[in-house]
Amino acid sequence: MVASWKDDLTVGVPFMDAEHAGLISTLTELGELVNGTSSEDTNPLAQLPRSTAVRIQLSRLRVEIGIHFSHEEQVMRSCGYPLIVRHTTKHTKFMDELDRMTSRFTTGEEDIAERVVRFVQVWFARHTRDCDTQLSAWLLANHPTVTI
Repeated sequence: MVASWKDDLTVGVPFMDAEHAGLISTLTELGELVNGTSSEDTNPLAQLPRSTAVRIQLSRLRVEIGIHFSHEEQVMRSCGYPLIVRHTTKHTKFMDELDRMTSRFTTGEEDIAERVVRFVQVWFARHTRDCDTQLSAWLLANHPTVTI
């Protein structure tokens, strides 16, 4: 397994934790497709040619991350989070790098897929433990019933 949910990724805000768990699941599926360990029984994409399956899963991951970032940013704006600029800047820089790497894959540089998985895995864990933990502590102290 490439990535897995770990308790230290829990931030205590239900919508964030649920979306984080979903992103880890999508990332794990991508890693399995990249590594050739995905089963057709559990992932229908495994029936497709590897490059096609990876491209579809990369797109799915990018969309899910974009939705998650949008939800976080919506909550930060509506609650008046004081560190919103710092947090959203990190989101933007991440998406820019993910888009650059994904573009390289779609133009034929297929060996970059493993690096994409690793990049997302490392960035996500670091961001969750740093920025999202800080955001969640502020939300729980100031807006404990926040939802999207």
